[in-house]
Amino acid sequence: MKRDWELQELIEEWTLVPRELELLGNKTGSTRLGYAVLLKFFQPTGCGFFRLDEFV
Repeated sequence: MKRDWELQELIEEWTLVPRELELLGNKTGSTRLGYAVLLKFFQPTGCGFFRLDEFV
């Protein structure tokens, strides 16, 4: 994971797009935050979930 970020890089890498927000729709509180962080953390490596039913 990169340590030094420019503001634009942070925005591009860590902002949730509408499809990702949809995946978080049924989560609340810290569970929602945890899912969001894990989703964005694993995206650059190509790891993670690829279909909506894999999240449920």
